[in-house]
Amino acid sequence: MTTENIQKFKALIQEGIDFRERVLFPTNPLFEISQSVLDQEVTRKEQALLKCLLLQFDKMFVEEA
Repeated sequence: MTTENIQKFKALIQEGIDFRERVLFPTNPLFEISQSVLDQEVTRKEQALLKCLLLQFDKMFVEEA
């Protein structure tokens, strides 16, 4: 796997995380998705898990490149 491919894959992961965050937590309240408090908590934990996954990706692939 080349450094360029690693960076492209990392950018794809980051783009997915950012897109999901914009959809789930929009800045305009008119576009908010109706979620229960429990759903909101699960969503925040999922986002944190995805960000942790990206950090682990960096440690495994980016720092070695």
